[in-house]
Amino acid sequence: MKLLNNNQIFLDTVNSTNDFAIKFLKEKKCNLKENYDNLLVYTDNQNQGRGQRGNFWESERKKNLTFSVVWFPEFLKANEQFFLLKSVAMSIIDFLFPLIKEELKIKWPNDIYVKDKKIAGILIENVIKGEFIKQSVIGIGININQTNFNYPNAISLKLIFKKDFSLGKILKKILKYLNFRYEKLDKKNFLSLSEEYLKFLYRFNKFYSYEVICKKNYLIFAKIKNVENNGSLILEKKNGDILKFSFKEIRFII
Repeated sequence: MKLLNNNQIFLDTVNSTNDFAIKFLKEKKCNLKENYDNLLVYTDNQNQGRGQRGNFWESERKKNLTFSVVWFPEFLKANEQFFLLKSVAMSIIDFLFPLIKEELKIKWPNDIYVKDKKIAGILIENVIKGEFIKQSVIGIGININQTNFNYPNAISLKLIFKKDFSLGKILKKILKYLNFRYEKLDKKNFLSLSEEYLKFLYRFNKFYSYEVICKKNYLIFAKIKNVENNGSLILEKKNGDILKFSFKEIRFII
């Protein structure tokens, strides 16, 4: 572990930056907010990065950005935590949009896609105290210079543009956008944020097949109509039936 300054930790190798950050916070036995306000943990080599549904984030050494940011969004209620995920997703969009533009999408709930391929993922782990969020560990992985993936649905900036990118420069830009969005989130302009999120939502308002996850999985043909404030995905079938799904209750067929 290398403590670069009061709020940045660099790790040559780590299983998961989120796991490290959570353990670091627990071992601090004091209110980290009083000393740090925020914390950045990043690495050249994350070998067991975690995603939603128990998935792992594949990342070749020194090829991609894998990092975690710790925030203390005590201004957000527990039932507003999905707005934090929207804010982080839009931060990545802010960075990538000048490069990729109309091909860039947010796949519900927490992946960034270029057409039908994944270029970035987000994992947020919150600590709730009473009605409010006490602490958030925000893990982000972005495929930058890797060109070979075991995961068939992955893409990177290098695969798109056929050139290498500076990880350090991109990290600085991403942090800038994250901080900008976080400051806006503090003002609770949720309507504007939700409108932006829907604008980039993958497969929004178009009919596709989805797999419903239950005791006996089955397929439905429907279109995404909205994402509720609690993060639930709202779909509409061709007969007009409205369906609502939480995380892990539905899978995109790609």
